[in-house]
Amino acid sequence: MVRYLVSTVLVTAKKEYLLEAMGDTAIELMAGIKRVFDPAGILNPGKICN
Repeated sequence: MVRYLVSTVLVTAKKEYLLEAMGDTAIELMAGIKRVFDPAGILNPGKICN
């Protein structure tokens, strides 16, 4: 349970940092690439690219 909570906090912090560091355009591009290879959204749902 603790490991899950730590993982969730780290992913949230990473999301915020990536948005700030990469910008909206890069994040949208990554999300588009993820949709091409994972249209059902079953690989790491809710992680970096929602």
